[in-house]
Amino acid sequence: PQVTFDLLGSDHLVLGRLVHTLGLLMHLAINAPVATQMGKALLDFVWAIRFHADQMVRRGVLFAVCAVFLSMPSENLLQELSEDLVETRAWLADVAESDPDADCRSLAVQSLVLLEKNLKAHLKNPSLET
Repeated sequence: PQVTFDLLGSDHLVLGRLVHTLGLLMHLAINAPVATQMGKALLDFVWAIRFHADQMVRRGVLFAVCAVFLSMPSENLLQELSEDLVETRAWLADVAESDPDADCRSLAVQSLVLLEKNLKAHLKNPSLET
């Protein structure tokens, strides 16, 4: 069979828009009962392509990360992703400091701010822990 679709290669613009669209769907699901499962699945998906060479794909990944941090309740974010948060913070800090694209750097800073906001909200209200 002939391969006609190469998302990681020549069709990287489609991949970037796909990831961005998934981020939009995540944001629209902010009050849905499945938002936590959606957020975890979206982060698993974009984690594999976070170092893509194309800036549009990296922007889509960072947008999706922002959408997850905005849409998942802070207690669920910390419970479901606690083991991955240290690595995620380190990656976002690296992108914010050294990515060649200004939009990627800006989105990484926004993601870090959202993550810190979630951490502070959770620490101020520890009664939400189960």
